[in-house]
Amino acid sequence: MSGATVNLLKPSTSLRAILVLGLLASSAGCSRGPTLPQIGEDDIRFELGLAGVLERSRWNLLRLKLRNRGADFQGALEVQALSDQAGAVDSREPIVYRLEAEVPGKSSTFREVAFPVRPEGWSEVLVTFKSPRYLKTFRFPLPPPERSSRARGKS
Repeated sequence: MSGATVNLLKPSTSLRAILVLGLLASSAGCSRGPTLPQIGEDDIRFELGLAGVLERSRWNLLRLKLRNRGADFQGALEVQALSDQAGAVDSREPIVYRLEAEVPGKSSTFREVAFPVRPEGWSEVLVTFKSPRYLKTFRFPLPPPERSSRARGKS
């Protein structure tokens, strides 16, 4: 027997290079896709009223059709109105309509949610998506009360 020893625990430089190339090759084809929801103005369809008629002093249906092109959204969907009080510093209405919502991601299909609301004195509606990693608010102006017979957003 010769006195030469081989250390099997010490990796050679070429072995390291092979491992690195193998890891890069295995992850090169993997696409994780978006990590956050992608909800834009074109992904929300807003309707307020019953059968296209808005009666501000009565209960109405606020319908949102939502689409998400990014990662799944799981969190709160909030609807809050801005009042038409002239000169008000904070014109947010004290009532917030909130529901836990899930909007599947990577989709071209719209999901619909609805809230019964009483829009007396409202000038705009804020729609907010809230989750630990995502926060986005959209504004939808309403027509003036004298032209409220039809209040529809994009459809």
